[in-house]
Amino acid sequence: MANSWGDMTQSKNGFLSGAIILFFCSIVSKALGALYKIPLLKILGTTGLGEYQMILSIYALFLVISSSGITITLSKLIARETRYKNINNQKKYLRISFLITLILSSFLSLILISISPILSKFQSFKDLKICYLAIAPALIFSSLIAVFRGYFLGKRNMTFSGSVLIVEAGLKLVFSLILSSKFAYMGATGAVFGAVLGITICEVLSLLFMLILYFFKKRTKNKKSISQIVKNKSKYNKTSKPLSFNYHFLHCQNSRYVSYKNAFFEVLKVSFFVALQSCIFPLVGAIDGLVVVPLLLKTGISQSIAYSLFGIEDGVVATIVSMPIVVATSIGSALIPNIKSQKKPDVMIQNALKVVWLISIFCGTLFIFFSKGIVQFLYGSGLTSKTFSELTISSDLLKINGFNIIYISLLSVSTSILQGLDRSKIPVKNLLIASISRFIVLAFCLTNSTTNIYGIALANMVLYSVALILNLKELKRYANISFSIKNIFLLPTFSLVSVSLSLYLLKLILYPILSTKVATLLIVVSVLTLYTLLLVSTKVLNIKDIFAFRKKNN
Repeated sequence: MANSWGDMTQSKNGFLSGAIILFFCSIVSKALGALYKIPLLKILGTTGLGEYQMILSIYALFLVISSSGITITLSKLIARETRYKNINNQKKYLRISFLITLILSSFLSLILISISPILSKFQSFKDLKICYLAIAPALIFSSLIAVFRGYFLGKRNMTFSGSVLIVEAGLKLVFSLILSSKFAYMGATGAVFGAVLGITICEVLSLLFMLILYFFKKRTKNKKSISQIVKNKSKYNKTSKPLSFNYHFLHCQNSRYVSYKNAFFEVLKVSFFVALQSCIFPLVGAIDGLVVVPLLLKTGISQSIAYSLFGIEDGVVATIVSMPIVVATSIGSALIPNIKSQKKPDVMIQNALKVVWLISIFCGTLFIFFSKGIVQFLYGSGLTSKTFSELTISSDLLKINGFNIIYISLLSVSTSILQGLDRSKIPVKNLLIASISRFIVLAFCLTNSTTNIYGIALANMVLYSVALILNLKELKRYANISFSIKNIFLLPTFSLVSVSLSLYLLKLILYPILSTKVATLLIVVSVLTLYTLLLVSTKVLNIKDIFAFRKKNN
């Protein structure tokens, strides 16, 4: 059984490398997304960006309904069948998932087209209807991409799964910008139409790329299998000995049979609560896209300014905030198919939470103390309205969201852990409770002329913090994890205070002698290096602990 146990150990040892690959692919795609928003902001302006984000918020909800549950479910099922080396069942789960997703995404695409007049009217802009028609087909192609991403995640092939993120971001950068510029002569709505049409074209090409990867991988694997069979047959003929117990063990695993009917119901059963949980955030975003502008109008703000404020919050600030969160989502994606394969998953869970915590508190501190410089570095050239100070509002929103980075990151990874432990219902319940609290705060703050657009950031803080507290409470029941107050709170706090003082001194020294962008880049790199060195020197970040789960369980 040496080969079998070796394969299982190799599977478990692939978690960290898979998480790192996903992280770098995600960070590159997020960087391209942030880069994409810079020229897009110049083309659309903050008003057009507000319209663009309102459309994407509705699109994101439909996309999550049609794809997110399948991605996570398929990754878990494929990971399970991969451990048993059952290729037939893997194919069945993939085909069933593909069929379910194709039917569901096509149905949702038709619904989006049919209700587009109602949506555009409710959003106080009837011309947005044509934009919904342009982006609706992208639902089908993007959902099918998600199926193959789930398949590759289950196979531990993080390179293929992550590479499509980069391809999507790169194609969107090219096609959306070209088409938005081409249709800009029609005004802001025409430019928005070009941008969303570019997304549809991007998803078509990304699906073709994913299909090429899939068939390339399949063809390569078939060649290796044939070569291995010939080698084993030749070896058996020479020895003329009975087949080893290892062969009988693997043959027994291959005999596990799942019918298409059972596969269909199993996929639906597992994906339902995962999809339900995944829908909550996009649902919150979709509701924001429908109600934020009307509520802002009640405070006496003009329609163009209301669209601009929503574009700043949802298009500029949300894009910046999403960049550091890719660490948590990457670790979470790698955790889900791996937790069940561990005899003692507590070390893996504890190290994942620890790494996400240390990174998120650094990013949160950086955004709180350096919000204006970050916004100006990325989007300063596009925030040039003379009606109100777009740069000031953006930096203030980012400052508030600095706290949300910590909550979102820990919420994301804790949700992934619970899903990996087959406790998918728990995050759904917790997010529903937190969402109710959020909308109460949102309704109060948006209609208040003092808080108005800042109400979204404050309401999100309530959502993420409440859901996180509830998740951690439940996680304590199902995982035996414990943390040192000294290593998790006291020493990181000391490191952050040191970093903050260094940040302040570097601002005083570099800002008068260098341009804002160059000074910002140097400061970010310097404080990140200092923070890492402090964590290592104080033994908060222990390399042995991070790699502990790579050791073979006896």
